[in-house]
Amino acid sequence: MEKFQRRIKFSGDIRPLLEKIAFDYKLGLYKTHRIIPVGYEDYNLVLTTEKDRYFVKIFASYRSRANCERYIAIIRQALRHGVCHPMLYKSPSGFLYSLNLNKIMLRLCVMEYIDGTSLYSLGGNLSQKKAKFLIKQAALINQIKLRPKFVYDSWAISNFLKEYKKKRKFLGVKEQTALDRLKKQFVQVSIRKLPRCLVHGDIIKTNVLKDKNGRLHIIDFSVANYYPRIQELAVLLCSVLFDEKCPEKMEDQRRFALKEYKKHIKLTDAEVLAFPIFCDVAHAMHLLQAAYEEKVKHNTSKENKYWLRLGRIGLGVAK
Repeated sequence: MEKFQRRIKFSGDIRPLLEKIAFDYKLGLYKTHRIIPVGYEDYNLVLTTEKDRYFVKIFASYRSRANCERYIAIIRQALRHGVCHPMLYKSPSGFLYSLNLNKIMLRLCVMEYIDGTSLYSLGGNLSQKKAKFLIKQAALINQIKLRPKFVYDSWAISNFLKEYKKKRKFLGVKEQTALDRLKKQFVQVSIRKLPRCLVHGDIIKTNVLKDKNGRLHIIDFSVANYYPRIQELAVLLCSVLFDEKCPEKMEDQRRFALKEYKKHIKLTDAEVLAFPIFCDVAHAMHLLQAAYEEKVKHNTSKENKYWLRLGRIGLGVAK
């Protein structure tokens, strides 16, 4: 079975599905398609028809219908609130498209194709203007009055203690020492007392696209949850805004991120105090989960190696 099609447990020719999608959505005749290889879960494609190009997200087989509907509902709310996210297309059966192909139930959605590249693929650092834009986008998301059904995310900062207990053994001694110290700090944070809201939770370099005009687009709300608000900014800072070549700038970057975010949402003293620890845990989760992917799932992809390296740099345990 082709590597990425394992995610949807489908081993046949995917073209008939894409031809039917193009017809049902009235996108024009199918011409070709290509896989988007980044990410860990869904099967993402670019569909090219005689009319244009479109982004197709085929949801991983483990996602229930309710989970897929949840994902689409969050995106629709984000679009309504001015978040820069690709437009959703609607088929005669709605935004969520379901089809039984070769006795396999496939669920998917179709979105506007952004002619550009992810920040992960581009590399380098953002300008201050672009950084301010993304912080404002994060604040827009955090102002959406929506509390979706909880979906567990093994990479989420809030799940650090649980995940570290299970996966500590996959780290080196130096890494364990660093995370043991961080664990002692994290347990002192009164997480339940921190303000909560809708949090994208995964505004990282692979989930931010830069189009041909330089405009940034936030994608993939798969793990959006009702989380401590400060978690959003910590994740954003420790990937998109983090300068891995100059990690000593981290303190200045934290001050910058807090200052910009406060222009849109007032933070409590408790949030400001917890922010540095949340940032460290964001780096720890990159390291912890990428190490697990490498040791247990034998994931040696370029992307996984990137998160492994980034986590080590952020925590000061780079080899």
